[in-house]
Amino acid sequence: MSQTVLLDSKFKQQEVKSHRWITENEQKEWISCLKSWNLRGLKGVSDGGLEWCASVVEKRHCQANHEHSIHTKYLLCGNRAICPRCAMSYANKKSQAQYMYLKENFAKNLPFDSKLNQIVLTLPKDLHSTKKNIFSKMVKDFMNKMGIDAYGYVIQDRHSKDPLSKKYAHAHCITLNVKEQEGYLIQNDYYFDLEQMRDIWKNVIKKNLDYQVNGFVNLHSEYASIINEPQKVKHILKYVYRYPIEDLFNVQVRNHSINYLEKGHFKNIQREVFNLLSDKKSKFVWCGLLSSGKRKYLTGLLEMPQRFWQNLVYYEKEIERRSKLCRDCGMQLEDKPFETCDYQGDNEPEIFKPPS
Repeated sequence: MSQTVLLDSKFKQQEVKSHRWITENEQKEWISCLKSWNLRGLKGVSDGGLEWCASVVEKRHCQANHEHSIHTKYLLCGNRAICPRCAMSYANKKSQAQYMYLKENFAKNLPFDSKLNQIVLTLPKDLHSTKKNIFSKMVKDFMNKMGIDAYGYVIQDRHSKDPLSKKYAHAHCITLNVKEQEGYLIQNDYYFDLEQMRDIWKNVIKKNLDYQVNGFVNLHSEYASIINEPQKVKHILKYVYRYPIEDLFNVQVRNHSINYLEKGHFKNIQREVFNLLSDKKSKFVWCGLLSSGKRKYLTGLLEMPQRFWQNLVYYEKEIERRSKLCRDCGMQLEDKPFETCDYQGDNEPEIFKPPS
């Protein structure tokens, strides 16, 4: 993500500036929080890596014409387990690549509007200790009963609004509105009936965990057109690539909705925060028609030569390649920056504050 900013009205030359994700003040506050939680020994805190992150700017000219826009790039620490700036940048890049993967391989080759649907399946409070392998089986059982042939999912156990609270087991499922019928891909409108989805999820819980859910079961669903609503689709996709550090940063620093620095939250706040920062990020996996084992079958249904299907890594490299091209003419940028300088606070991101 980048934005174009007028550099000098006299020469009409512009700067294309990379997105910074967090402000300098947020960065300082976050580092202060880590130190207050006695986490000074963490890599990035002890060696000053978080303070250095995005403090150095590289500027490059277009190889073809130095009068074209100047392109800036911030040097990042890359420590996305504890750096909210790098975690947000990672989730954005992965969601961009995943969007391109779905659009180019899938949506463009269907005769109907291909929609991406996010379903969040949450277990009742009494069942949050359920093992991930059992939860995974339940997700697949739900998809089978819904007749969903193309989906992916990731299981997470942190609540975004209170990330240091007790385990909150839920699955972010990404599904597509297609199903196979008699050798063809046809449109599947399952996402319209939310009550049916809740009933099926209750039955899955009963079958697998012998637990009867009485009344409401927490299930969220939203969908968007891959071709016609790209920003909404990318926003949905970001959730499956989020690091828990982003949620802790949001509640503690950006939104100030919870102050974990106050006494009384935990007896050992250092241990709780360290456990969150040390969490192994759950992997998002495609299943059904979008699994790697079904690739040949899926491309056959799409009447698409298998060699035309590009994997996610291809699109990640494509994003990297495009970032090195001039926005004005599409030519390559120069390999070496013509200037390397300190960030002067001239490109702070605009932060949306939710209503109180």
